[in-house]
Amino acid sequence: MPSLLHLRTSPAPRETLPSFMSRLAACNNVSLQDFAIDMGLPLRWTLLGRADGIARLSEVSGLAEDEMLELRSWTGIPVGSVRMQFRGELMVSRALRNPLMRGCADCLREDLQASPDVPLSAMAMHGDWQFRETSVCVRHRRKLSDLWQEANLVARQDVQGQLGGLLNRIADGELQGGHAEPSAYDLWLDRRLATGRDPTWLAEHSIFAAATVCRHLGLNLVDAESLSASGGDLAGEAQAAGFGVLSRGPQAFRAALDALAAAAAGSGAKPHAAFGSLHEIFRKNYADFPEFDGFRDILRDCVLDHWPFAAGATVLGKVQQERRLQSVLAASQETGADPIVIQALLVEAGALAADDPRSFARQTFDARRHGRMIAEIPQLVCISRMCAEMGASKREFECLEADCVLRPVIRNPLVNNRWRLSDGLHFVEELLATACPVARDNDAWETLQAARRRMGMGLRILLEGLRRGMLRAGQQTGRSGYGAILIAKEDVDCLARTFQEVQPERVPGALALSPFSRSIGLRDRSCFRSLVEDGQTPASAIRHLATGPALPALSAADVAQFHRRFVTVPTLAAELGLHRNTVRTCLRDAGVPRFSPGGKDYGNIHLRQDIDFRIFVRR
Repeated sequence: MPSLLHLRTSPAPRETLPSFMSRLAACNNVSLQDFAIDMGLPLRWTLLGRADGIARLSEVSGLAEDEMLELRSWTGIPVGSVRMQFRGELMVSRALRNPLMRGCADCLREDLQASPDVPLSAMAMHGDWQFRETSVCVRHRRKLSDLWQEANLVARQDVQGQLGGLLNRIADGELQGGHAEPSAYDLWLDRRLATGRDPTWLAEHSIFAAATVCRHLGLNLVDAESLSASGGDLAGEAQAAGFGVLSRGPQAFRAALDALAAAAAGSGAKPHAAFGSLHEIFRKNYADFPEFDGFRDILRDCVLDHWPFAAGATVLGKVQQERRLQSVLAASQETGADPIVIQALLVEAGALAADDPRSFARQTFDARRHGRMIAEIPQLVCISRMCAEMGASKREFECLEADCVLRPVIRNPLVNNRWRLSDGLHFVEELLATACPVARDNDAWETLQAARRRMGMGLRILLEGLRRGMLRAGQQTGRSGYGAILIAKEDVDCLARTFQEVQPERVPGALALSPFSRSIGLRDRSCFRSLVEDGQTPASAIRHLATGPALPALSAADVAQFHRRFVTVPTLAAELGLHRNTVRTCLRDAGVPRFSPGGKDYGNIHLRQDIDFRIFVRR
C-alpha cells in the first residue's frame, strides 16, 4: 500500500474534506472510489470523518496536523449521533448535511479558469456553502446556486463526479445565482464563520442558534405575500430582518416580540399563531437544545406577559409555578362571579381602562398584583347581608359608609356584592370587646347614631373617642350587633366641649386634608385620607389651640413630600404646562399604572418614579 502520493495538492480556503479528497483523486487521474481503494481508505467512514479514515488520509496526502484540522473544521466533525462541531461550534448535523448541494458558480468558474486543463483538480467546494443558514456568496454578491441533489452520501460527496457533469454550464455562465447585495446578516455570518469574531449580542449564542432565530424571527417581520408576488428572496429578507433586530440586543428582541404579541393578542390569536415558526422551533424542533435557552426564555416571558396561563401550565417547556396574567373571563370562571363584577373591580383598581373594547377573554391584568383582590370576590356580600350579619339597620350602615368608617371593596353601586363581610364583623367585635351591659330603659346611654345626630359629630370622631377611652361603650341587654352598641351621653357631652373639630386651615402653616385632596384632583376625600392613614404620605398631628385632641392635617413639608413622590393629572398639567386631557392621554398610551399597592384603590394617583417624562415631549 503506498504511503504517500507523488501528486498532491493543498486544501483551498474554506474547503471541505470530501472536496479535498475528490481533488486529490483528480490530481492522480482516478475516480474518488478508485482513489479510496488504491490508498486503503474506507471511503464512507472517511467522508463521515471517522478517526481511522482521517488518519490514513493525512498520511497519504502529507497534510500537516493544522491543515487537517482546518479542513475538518470547514467540513464538520461528528459529535455523537446528531451533532457536529463546525468552525468550533456545535450544531445539529442536518444543518450541514443535506441532499441538496449548493455553491457559488462564480467561485467554481474562477477555479476552472485558473486550471482549465485539469479543472476537477482545482474546483473546490466551500464549507460555508453547506451551512443551511448561508444563502449568499459575499465575495461575488451572488445567491448560492443549487448544484446537485443526491440522497446517497458517497455519491453526493463525490465532488469530482458531480462537478464533471456541470463543467460546461459553469464555464458558460449558465449556472449562476442571481445578484444579491450582501445584507448585514450575510456579512456578520461570513465574518463569524471565518474568524469567530462577533461584535454583537449574538456572540453570547452559538452561530447555529443565532442564525436559526434570525431567520424564524424575520419570517414574522417581512411581508411574505408581497415578496412572493415580486419574486423576492423570502429567506434572505427574513434573515436580514431578524438580524436587524437581534443584533441590537435582548431589549430589541423583546420589543419586537411584544409588538407581534400585541397585534395577535388583540385579535384573539394564540402564541403559536402570533410567532409562527419561531414559537414552534422552541416548542418542538429544538425543545431540548440548550443553545436556544436564552432566546426561548425571552419569548416565554413575552408570552406570559401577553396571554393568561394558569399555574401548572407548561409554556415552552417550563411549568409555571404561578399565574402571571389573568383574563376577566378566566377570573369569572374561577370565582363564579359575573365578569361584569370582575371588570368593574379591575377598572376601579386601575388594572383595566373603563373603555377597554376587548372581550372578557382578551381583557387581561397582572395576576400577581391583583390576584389577592380577585380571590376575595367570592367572599364579598351585598349590603343586606352586611346589615344582617353586623346587626345594623340599613340607615346605620349607610352612615358608616358616608363617614368612611367602612368602605366597599367595589365602589361601583351597580354591583350588588361589593362588601367584605370580615370588615364589618371585625369592626363590631372591636366595639363590643370593652362594652359593659346596659339596661334597655337606661336614658343615660344612647346609640352612636343618636349621638352623631344630636351633637353633629362624625362617626369617626366618636369612634376615635371610644378607642382612646374618652367614651365608655355599653351593650344593650338582650341585643347584639352594631345596633346594640351604646355610649354614655355624659361622655359625649364632655367630648363635645373638649373636642371641637379642628379647622387645620386656621392653624398657621397647616392645610386640611379635604381641600388639598380637591386641589390635586381627588374628588373622593376618602382616597386621600386612606393614603395618609395607610402611611403612604405624611401628615402632621394638628392639635386644637385649647385642649382638643390632634387631627391629621398637612404642613408645608408634608405637601412637598407628597409632590416629590406622587403626581396626579392636575398636578402634572400644572407642572408641564399641558392641558389635562393631553396629560391623561399620554399616561394612558404609555400604560402608566395607578398607585394601588395590594390592589388598594387610592384614586387616580401615580408614583412619579413610574413615569418616563419623555412621553410628554412630543406633545
